[in-house]
Amino acid sequence: TMPVTGNIRITGVNFADGFSLYSTCGGAEIACFYSTGFFYNIPAGDYKLRAVSTASQAGNDSFSIQAFATATNDECANAEVITDDISTATTINFNNPTATQSLQSSCDTSTTEDYVDLWYEFTMPVNGNLRISGTNFADGFTVYNNCGTVPTEVDCFYGNNFTYNLPSGTYTLRVVSTAGNAGSDS
Repeated sequence: TMPVTGNIRITGVNFADGFSLYSTCGGAEIACFYSTGFFYNIPAGDYKLRAVSTASQAGNDSFSIQAFATATNDECANAEVITDDISTATTINFNNPTATQSLQSSCDTSTTEDYVDLWYEFTMPVNGNLRISGTNFADGFTVYNNCGTVPTEVDCFYGNNFTYNLPSGTYTLRVVSTAGNAGSDS
């Protein structure tokens, strides 16, 4: 039973384990993958999960399953507003297993990965530099000057970084990780 509308994550498996999600027994396949992965945008309700392995890889195994409610700031149009004055260091906590991929920015280079992203809006209080720090190597950040149909990218990077010469004003920040590296972070 999917308790919330959101994502289902399967972990703790080996490369030869496959998973297919069905609406009912004999029903339509919703999605499938091998190894660790996500099923995205699953409405609350009852489902059937098929776990499979090739005959040569068959054996005793296990997996972990976890449901995540969809984040309210999963899309740019619903960016969470950072109300704190960011002229001093401000910690923002995020949990991107609750997200889906909205788009790929210029520094998201893989064409085979899902980039799960959350969105924030902030006000740059001064003309100057914006520092993002305290991150891990797998966290990506893209600063946009709008949230239109195709947001205009100002800067894109992974890990700790400065965005230089940013004029004061309101911006949108995309926080992203590949699905394989998604987790709670700040």
